[in-house]
Amino acid sequence: MKSFIFVFVLGTCAQAWRWPWESKPEAPEWSQLSVTWGKFDKLPQDKDAAIKTGWTLTASCDAANYFAGNRYVLKGDTAVMLLFDSKGKIAGIQNGIPKSAVGDLRAPWIREGDNYVITAYFTDPETICSGPRPVTPYLGDQLLLQTGNKISNTMSIPFKQEDLAGTKWVRGGCFPSMGKSKSYLFYYFLYNQEEVHQPINFWGFSGRHYWYNISPDMDCRDFYPMFLLYNRDRLTGFGWVAIGNADSPRYEHPPAKRLGLGFFLSATKPKCIANLKSLTTQHVYLDKRPYLNFCFI
Repeated sequence: MKSFIFVFVLGTCAQAWRWPWESKPEAPEWSQLSVTWGKFDKLPQDKDAAIKTGWTLTASCDAANYFAGNRYVLKGDTAVMLLFDSKGKIAGIQNGIPKSAVGDLRAPWIREGDNYVITAYFTDPETICSGPRPVTPYLGDQLLLQTGNKISNTMSIPFKQEDLAGTKWVRGGCFPSMGKSKSYLFYYFLYNQEEVHQPINFWGFSGRHYWYNISPDMDCRDFYPMFLLYNRDRLTGFGWVAIGNADSPRYEHPPAKRLGLGFFLSATKPKCIANLKSLTTQHVYLDKRPYLNFCFI
């Protein structure tokens, strides 16, 4: 029985993250899209799955749009808006946050009615509606942030952590994550139980955070709304941040006391963070079982 458990554990973990001795991928192998720290809600990766689970089309591919793709929203919650290409494959994601919750925002936020919207793509936006899009079995071939009101205005996000050198991205902390699992790993080795009846909570990590152009004496009004997540020196996620209190189960509202080493390093943490009354964040994960990511691996 113990031999079976050991093999099962190895298989479970190997599916979640690569072992330290395995080679690191040279290109993205993002296989799952999920959001929100602690919940890790899986999102549909094609149009048909989205429609089947209640997502509705709110905007179609149109040259007049400031973004690329067919946009789908679930039950009117703009905290997560999915963009699919002309063939129905996931191509990007948007966050629409109410102006009433966050006040006036600047680019890369785009004003859209009563909301501000920020957009990320998993492939070249020029190929999303008209093609041809690079062929890959994964979510996409790159990550780009739209920085203006045209799809040609984008910032490419490095896949390899080493390529952040010389940029304005600043290394931050590694924040612990909580998830649920029925894996024998946690029951047998932590609790010495061979039978698994109920999921248990356990701690993992979201990833190594990187923040754009931060410094201790900066003004928090200049805080860039995107952060990056790296594990084993490869991009495995990103997230959004805004000052204010927006309401959605897709959002996170970390208290000031949780914004220490988990999010920032003490040498570069903005001092103004301590004076913020509220903060709205959202983690976006690109890999399977993000709760099993460990920054030191």
